[in-house]
Amino acid sequence: MKYDTYSDLVNDLEKGFLDINGKTNGNITGENAEKMASFYKYWSNYLEPTPAVISLLIYILGGIIKAIYLITASLEHVFNNMFKLFGLFGYLGDDSTVIGQFFYWFQVIGTTLFSLILVVSAITGVFTKPVKYKGVITNFLLVTMVTSVLPLALTSISSVIAQDAMSIQTISSGSPDGSKHYSSLAIQPMKNNVVDLKVLIDNDFSTELFPLDDFGYIKPPKEGSTPVNNITDSTDKRDTTDFATRIDFGATYGASNTDLLQDLEKNQQEGLKGLFLHKLNANQTGVETIGEHRVVGELNAFEPVYMRYKVNWIGMLMQYIILIVLLVSMAIKLVKSVFDIVIQALISPIQGYTSLSSSKKYKELLRTIGGAFAGIFFEVVIMRVVLEICRDLPTLSVSAVTKLSGGFFNGLNMWEQCLAACIVYIGVFLAAMQGVSMIERWLGVSTGHSDTAQQLLGAMMMGNAFASGAGSLGHAAMGLGGIGMNVASKVPGAVATGSKVLGDSLATTGGGIRGAVNAAR
Repeated sequence: MKYDTYSDLVNDLEKGFLDINGKTNGNITGENAEKMASFYKYWSNYLEPTPAVISLLIYILGGIIKAIYLITASLEHVFNNMFKLFGLFGYLGDDSTVIGQFFYWFQVIGTTLFSLILVVSAITGVFTKPVKYKGVITNFLLVTMVTSVLPLALTSISSVIAQDAMSIQTISSGSPDGSKHYSSLAIQPMKNNVVDLKVLIDNDFSTELFPLDDFGYIKPPKEGSTPVNNITDSTDKRDTTDFATRIDFGATYGASNTDLLQDLEKNQQEGLKGLFLHKLNANQTGVETIGEHRVVGELNAFEPVYMRYKVNWIGMLMQYIILIVLLVSMAIKLVKSVFDIVIQALISPIQGYTSLSSSKKYKELLRTIGGAFAGIFFEVVIMRVVLEICRDLPTLSVSAVTKLSGGFFNGLNMWEQCLAACIVYIGVFLAAMQGVSMIERWLGVSTGHSDTAQQLLGAMMMGNAFASGAGSLGHAAMGLGGIGMNVASKVPGAVATGSKVLGDSLATTGGGIRGAVNAAR
């Protein structure tokens, strides 16, 4: 038998002469027991009795998940805050800052070297090939013009990019009541992998609002459908039990909190107390009563209870790990890009002025700066696409393709939904890491973003492989000791080698300075 709502079940139960406290209270036998058993079996994935002591372990696990959520939310805020580093570009035109002073004196040094090289070239040109003054003047005007407008150009372009990037923080999502509020990316794994039994209670276990698939799990939500939880990170819900950091994953309904069940019975719906004080029998042909210890209440801790939150722990953890890696790598890439541009802008006057009649290397430097800016721009685009996909994935519609109409998760059970979401997250992550390569092909210069991401990802994979391959803690400790001894034994040789390399580098630098005039010729 299938009931559309729990109220339909209660109304269908026959009230006996001794059912003074209600149809669902006390021992339920006969036809009523079969009807109750059919309801428990239909919602068995969500009405699953668990020993009360297990709720303590789940409470600890929930605390770990909330800590991971806070880490992810912090990383998301840190990533958005990284765009404030664009303010460093304004330092180039401010002589009161260290960066501005370096930029100013590099212009002075560059102009001085340009004049010196020009005079030397003019003198030596009397005896050798004369200098092409047209190229010299063109290069001088190009470098001077670009140097004068570079700080303003960098500041203006970065302001536009930063404004667009910061709008990521203002993306809102809808609430069940139709209102809009800010929704972070960090909350999505929690919302996507938790079913709140309280929501089912409030909606009378309606099969119309929460249809089940062939495996007994609630079908994936669609646009406009009733959410299976009210978890939020909206600040106006900070004092409610639905706020992300206030969720009690160890909350239960059962013999351990009969006063709460009595309130639900009195103020919300008849029969709720009996629903959580019974369970399927071993043969699943009827129900048996969960004992309520009134004298020694502590014994209720050993009775089965119903967990309020049905959580896909593995799926949630996997999605959080992917998001953390994505946010960390994108933040590191952004910082690297900003400082690359600052350093390249600092050395651009010397690079341009010392080239004399040839502007080839200077143009390559400008192209590198442009490539770095393009890389940052596409990082913003990629991040916005990632945010939209991750936020809309549960209700993602593919109706644009006729044969694939319907929600993305349609036809998938809970574990298949988790696997599909993780595959999409990993695919989006890898696409984000490789996305800037299109700019490298377009501009013909390497922005270095993909290399940074691959190095980070490779380091993590190597660390994971090392951790997985460790046989035991003892072997790991012995290996660590061996590594320490090996490193210690090689320090003198490394220092000697480093000194030799440093000396060679200084010698090469000196040769480069001596050859500057010859290169200008």
